[in-house]
Amino acid sequence: MIYSTLVAMSSLYNKLLLFLLLAVSSLFFSCNKCKEVECKNDGVCVDGICDCPDAFTGDQCSLQKEPRSLVIQKVRISNVKDYLNYEWDEEEGEELPDVFLGIQKGIETKFWFTSREIYRNSNANTFEFSEEMGLTLDDIDLTLRFSLLDDDVTFSQELYWCTARLYWAKNQLPEVYTYVYNTGVKLEVWLDYRY
Repeated sequence: MIYSTLVAMSSLYNKLLLFLLLAVSSLFFSCNKCKEVECKNDGVCVDGICDCPDAFTGDQCSLQKEPRSLVIQKVRISNVKDYLNYEWDEEEGEELPDVFLGIQKGIETKFWFTSREIYRNSNANTFEFSEEMGLTLDDIDLTLRFSLLDDDVTFSQELYWCTARLYWAKNQLPEVYTYVYNTGVKLEVWLDYRY
C-alpha cells in the first residue's frame, strides 16, 4: 500500500513538474515571439504578430490603407499678400476686400463649401478658416480648388486660387497636408481620415 501510494505520488509529482515546465517554456517562448518582429508606423507586437493602427496593414504594418473618406478640419493659406488681386473690390467705403474661403471639387463650377468666416476690409497675409468645417470628402482622389474670395455687394470676386490633391497612395497620411507653391504661397489643410 505504501509502495502504491509512493508510485501514485511520484506520478502526480512528475505530471505537476511536466505541467510547470510546459507552462514556463510556453511563457518564455511567447515572450520571445516579438523579439525579432519589427512593427512599423506605430504598430505593436502581440504574440509575434503586429497589431496595426487603423491607417496601416500588413505583416509589419508597412502598407498604407486607403481611407474611404477625408475630413477637412481647417484650411490656412499664407504668404498671399503679393498675389491677391485687390483691384476688384467694389464695396463702397472700403478699399480692401472682405476675404472668405470657397472650395470646389474637381472641375465643378459650383462651390462645395464657402466659409462664413470673413476677414473684413483685410490686407492680411495669412487667412485661416476652421468654423463649420468638418467637411467630408468621399471621393479622395479629387483635386480641390481653394479660392480666396472677395465678398462684394453684387457678387463675389476671386482674389486668389490654388489647387491640391490631398491624398495619394503612400503619402503617409499627414495630419496637416502642406504644400508650398513656386510663388511662395503656402496651403495647409488639417485632415482626419475615415476607414
